[in-house]
Amino acid sequence: MSEIVIELARGGQLKSGTAYENIPPPLAILPRQLDRNERTKYNYAMRVVSAAVKEDQEAVFRAKDVDNAALVAKGKALDLEVRRWISNKTGKDLKKVTAKVLGVGANAQQLPDSAWPRPTGGLFGGLLFSRNN
Repeated sequence: MSEIVIELARGGQLKSGTAYENIPPPLAILPRQLDRNERTKYNYAMRVVSAAVKEDQEAVFRAKDVDNAALVAKGKALDLEVRRWISNKTGKDLKKVTAKVLGVGANAQQLPDSAWPRPTGGLFGGLLFSRNN
């Protein structure tokens, strides 16, 4: 997961504030066209990133000026956060959960709607989600 987020940040695709799941996969990491099933898993995996990312990581990923050292460090920490989030929601042992995009997506696809963060209210009501759930 970190490779994808790092590549998106380096390419400036995260600066706009667009939700992770709405950003197409970076061609440098996933160079071929994803089939429908893989694309669904990718979207779910990126939804997990949206749910698992911490505010300090988010600040680095979406920064106007990319700090490569911080980007790599926060990216690697994101892998652990994604694994923890999936482990917590699925009940699987953390040691058996990887941060591979299609695996994360497959696990996330199995989750009920109640597992996902709920709207926090705020300025846009249902459009904002809590990042720390």
